Amino acid sequence: MANRFSNIKKGGEYKKALDAYTSYLTDLGTRQSARVTGQGTPGTRGKSQSAGVRVFGADMVAGKYINVRVSQLALGASAGNFDAIPGIGLGTDKRVEYNVEAADIVGEPEGFATPARLTVFRPGAGAAVYKRSKFTSLYYIKYSGKSFSTPFGRKFNVDGTTERFANARAQIIAALKGDGAGQFPRVSIKEENFDANS
Repeated sequence: MANRFSNIKKGGEYKKALDAYTSYLTDLGTRQSARVTGQGTPGTRGKSQSAGVRVFGADMVAGKYINVRVSQLALGASAGNFDAIPGIGLGTDKRVEYNVEAADIVGEPEGFATPARLTVFRPGAGAAVYKRSKFTSLYYIKYSGKSFSTPFGRKFNVDGTTERFANARAQIIAALKGDGAGQFPRVSIKEENFDANS
Protein backbone atom coordinates (compact mmCIF):
# COMPACT_ATOMS: atom_id res chain seq x y z
CA MET A 1 0.00 0.00 0.00
CA ALA A 2 2.93 2.30 0.72
CA ASN A 3 3.95 2.34 -2.94
CA ARG A 4 0.42 2.78 -4.23
CA PHE A 5 0.57 6.56 -4.41
CA SER A 6 4.31 6.94 -4.98
CA ASN A 7 3.86 8.39 -8.47
CA ILE A 8 1.37 10.93 -7.15
CA LYS A 9 3.78 11.95 -4.40
CA LYS A 10 6.56 12.36 -6.94
CA GLY A 11 4.23 14.41 -9.10
CA GLY A 12 3.62 16.75 -6.17
CA GLU A 13 7.36 17.14 -5.58
CA TYR A 14 8.00 17.85 -9.25
CA LYS A 15 5.16 20.38 -9.32
CA LYS A 16 6.78 22.28 -6.44
CA ALA A 17 10.12 22.10 -8.22
CA LEU A 18 8.56 23.44 -11.42
CA ASP A 19 6.90 26.29 -9.53
CA ALA A 20 10.22 27.18 -7.88
CA TYR A 21 12.02 27.13 -11.21
CA THR A 22 9.33 29.26 -12.86
CA SER A 23 9.64 31.76 -10.00
CA TYR A 24 13.41 31.81 -10.44
CA LEU A 25 13.09 32.58 -14.14
CA THR A 26 10.51 35.35 -13.70
CA ASP A 27 11.79 37.11 -10.56
CA LEU A 28 15.18 38.76 -11.13
CA GLY A 29 15.25 39.74 -7.48
CA THR A 30 15.76 36.11 -6.46
CA ARG A 31 18.80 35.68 -8.68
CA GLN A 32 21.55 36.98 -6.44
CA SER A 33 24.31 36.22 -8.91
CA ALA A 34 27.19 38.36 -10.12
CA ARG A 35 25.79 38.25 -13.65
CA VAL A 36 22.49 39.80 -12.51
CA THR A 37 23.70 42.17 -9.79
CA GLY A 38 26.88 43.29 -11.52
CA GLN A 39 28.82 42.77 -8.30
CA GLY A 40 32.16 41.09 -7.86
CA THR A 41 34.99 40.50 -10.31
CA PRO A 42 34.59 37.96 -13.12
CA GLY A 43 37.06 35.10 -12.95
CA THR A 44 39.79 34.63 -15.51
CA ARG A 45 38.80 32.36 -18.33
CA GLY A 46 41.06 29.33 -18.64
CA LYS A 47 43.43 29.18 -21.57
CA SER A 48 42.54 27.06 -24.57
CA GLN A 49 44.54 25.73 -27.48
CA SER A 50 43.92 24.54 -30.99
CA ALA A 51 43.27 20.88 -31.68
CA GLY A 52 42.20 18.89 -34.71
CA VAL A 53 39.39 16.37 -35.23
CA ARG A 54 37.80 14.55 -38.16
CA VAL A 55 34.02 14.93 -38.17
CA PHE A 56 31.73 11.91 -38.23
CA GLY A 57 29.29 13.41 -40.70
CA ALA A 58 31.67 13.89 -43.62
CA ASP A 59 34.48 12.04 -45.39
CA MET A 60 37.90 13.45 -44.57
CA VAL A 61 41.37 12.55 -45.75
CA ALA A 62 43.65 10.77 -43.29
CA GLY A 63 45.99 13.24 -41.62
CA LYS A 64 43.69 16.22 -42.21
CA TYR A 65 41.54 17.83 -39.51
CA ILE A 66 39.18 20.68 -38.82
CA ASN A 67 40.26 23.16 -36.17
CA VAL A 68 38.58 23.02 -32.73
CA ARG A 69 39.45 24.40 -29.30
CA VAL A 70 40.23 22.52 -26.10
CA SER A 71 40.86 23.85 -22.60
CA GLN A 72 44.45 23.41 -21.50
CA LEU A 73 43.11 22.52 -18.03
CA ALA A 74 41.64 19.33 -19.54
CA LEU A 75 45.07 18.02 -20.43
CA GLY A 76 47.69 16.54 -18.13
CA ALA A 77 47.66 13.97 -15.33
CA SER A 78 45.91 16.27 -12.84
CA ALA A 79 42.94 16.73 -15.18
CA GLY A 80 41.27 14.48 -17.74
CA ASN A 81 44.67 13.47 -19.12
CA PHE A 82 43.01 13.08 -22.53
CA ASP A 83 46.32 13.60 -24.30
CA ALA A 84 47.67 10.38 -22.75
CA ILE A 85 44.65 8.13 -23.34
CA PRO A 86 45.16 5.58 -26.17
CA GLY A 87 42.77 6.27 -29.02
CA ILE A 88 41.84 9.72 -27.73
CA GLY A 89 45.09 11.70 -27.80
CA LEU A 90 47.71 8.96 -27.96
CA GLY A 91 48.63 6.48 -30.68
CA THR A 92 49.24 6.42 -34.41
CA ASP A 93 45.57 7.10 -35.12
CA LYS A 94 43.71 9.17 -32.58
CA ARG A 95 40.34 10.88 -32.22
CA VAL A 96 41.95 14.21 -31.28
CA GLU A 97 45.21 15.71 -32.50
CA TYR A 98 46.27 18.07 -29.70
CA ASN A 99 49.43 19.19 -31.52
CA VAL A 100 47.88 19.76 -34.91
CA GLU A 101 49.99 21.45 -37.58
CA ALA A 102 48.54 24.42 -39.45
CA ALA A 103 49.23 22.67 -42.77
CA ASP A 104 46.97 19.78 -41.72
CA ILE A 105 43.92 21.97 -41.01
CA VAL A 106 41.12 22.06 -43.59
CA GLY A 107 37.94 24.10 -43.71
CA GLU A 108 34.83 22.95 -41.88
CA PRO A 109 32.28 21.15 -44.07
CA GLU A 110 29.08 23.04 -44.77
CA GLY A 111 26.47 22.34 -42.11
CA PHE A 112 28.99 21.71 -39.33
CA ALA A 113 28.41 23.55 -36.04
CA THR A 114 30.16 21.83 -33.12
CA PRO A 115 32.25 18.66 -32.69
CA ALA A 116 31.38 15.63 -30.59
CA ARG A 117 32.40 16.12 -26.97
CA LEU A 118 33.63 13.79 -24.26
CA THR A 119 33.23 14.78 -20.59
CA VAL A 120 34.63 12.86 -17.62
CA PHE A 121 34.39 13.43 -13.87
CA ARG A 122 37.51 13.08 -11.74
CA PRO A 123 36.59 12.61 -8.03
CA GLY A 124 38.19 14.80 -5.38
CA ALA A 125 39.30 13.95 -1.86
CA GLY A 126 36.35 15.65 -0.12
CA ALA A 127 33.12 14.01 1.01
CA ALA A 128 29.83 14.27 -0.87
CA VAL A 129 27.38 16.79 0.58
CA TYR A 130 23.73 17.69 0.09
CA LYS A 131 23.11 21.00 -1.69
CA ARG A 132 19.83 22.78 -2.32
CA SER A 133 19.20 23.81 -5.90
CA LYS A 134 18.63 27.54 -6.36
CA PHE A 135 16.55 26.67 -9.40
CA THR A 136 14.11 24.08 -8.01
CA SER A 137 14.69 24.18 -4.22
CA LEU A 138 15.17 20.40 -4.32
CA TYR A 139 18.20 18.83 -2.64
CA TYR A 140 20.82 16.98 -4.66
CA ILE A 141 24.11 15.28 -3.87
CA LYS A 142 27.22 17.27 -4.81
CA TYR A 143 30.29 15.09 -5.15
CA SER A 144 33.80 16.36 -4.56
CA GLY A 145 35.71 16.57 -7.81
CA LYS A 146 35.75 18.26 -11.20
CA SER A 147 34.60 17.61 -14.74
CA PHE A 148 36.83 17.92 -17.79
CA SER A 149 35.87 17.80 -21.45
CA THR A 150 37.45 17.53 -24.86
CA PRO A 151 36.19 17.57 -28.43
CA PHE A 152 36.80 14.39 -30.41
CA GLY A 153 36.19 12.98 -33.86
CA ARG A 154 36.36 9.79 -35.87
CA LYS A 155 39.43 7.72 -36.59
CA PHE A 156 40.33 5.48 -39.50
CA ASN A 157 40.01 1.73 -39.09
CA VAL A 158 42.71 -0.71 -40.16
CA ASP A 159 40.93 -1.32 -43.48
CA GLY A 160 40.91 2.41 -44.28
CA THR A 161 37.22 2.99 -43.51
CA THR A 162 36.12 5.57 -40.98
CA GLU A 163 34.23 4.66 -37.82
CA ARG A 164 30.64 5.60 -37.06
CA PHE A 165 29.76 7.78 -34.08
CA ALA A 166 27.82 5.00 -32.32
CA ASN A 167 30.85 2.69 -32.48
CA ALA A 168 33.18 5.41 -31.21
CA ARG A 169 30.82 6.21 -28.35
CA ALA A 170 30.58 2.56 -27.29
CA GLN A 171 34.36 2.07 -27.45
CA ILE A 172 35.13 5.21 -25.46
CA ILE A 173 32.65 4.41 -22.70
CA ALA A 174 33.82 0.79 -22.49
CA ALA A 175 37.43 1.93 -22.15
CA LEU A 176 37.03 4.91 -19.81
CA LYS A 177 34.04 4.24 -17.55
CA GLY A 178 34.99 2.40 -14.37
CA ASP A 179 37.16 2.59 -11.28
CA GLY A 180 40.38 1.21 -12.73
CA ALA A 181 43.58 3.00 -13.63
CA GLY A 182 42.92 5.70 -16.23
CA GLN A 183 39.15 5.32 -15.83
CA PHE A 184 36.46 7.67 -14.52
CA PRO A 185 33.24 7.06 -12.52
CA ARG A 186 31.20 9.26 -14.86
CA VAL A 187 31.66 9.48 -18.61
CA SER A 188 29.29 11.33 -20.92
CA ILE A 189 29.41 11.89 -24.66
CA LYS A 190 27.58 14.46 -26.77
CA GLU A 191 27.14 13.89 -30.49
CA GLU A 192 28.48 16.45 -32.94
CA ASN A 193 26.14 19.10 -34.35
CA PHE A 194 26.38 18.61 -38.09
CA ASP A 195 23.64 18.90 -40.69
CA ALA A 196 24.98 17.33 -43.86
CA ASN A 197 21.88 18.45 -45.77
CA SER A 198 22.33 22.17 -45.21
